[in-house]
Amino acid sequence: MTEAIIDDDVSFNAQIRRLSIGQNIARAEALDGTLPAQDLANLMPDLRQAFRNRVQPHVSRAKKKTGGNYTVEVGNVAMWQGNQYLVAVVTRTE
Repeated sequence: MTEAIIDDDVSFNAQIRRLSIGQNIARAEALDGTLPAQDLANLMPDLRQAFRNRVQPHVSRAKKKTGGNYTVEVGNVAMWQGNQYLVAVVTRTE
């Protein structure tokens, strides 16, 4: 397992650029807790795609500056308290 980088004083762009090969960084976003579960289930594919679209420009800028290659994986997580989050994991692959 590789170590994730967490630095609150540095922009997400800079955190991505600092990744070594095999390292990753995650970004999470809380979902609206007032949405009924069925509505959330129906909206989830679009919500994940929209989140990917918000993360991708950061990855594209890092790739342009570093020449590295990165993957972006997006999913959702449901916590036992009922909170839901979108999560994007950016990994430098070369």
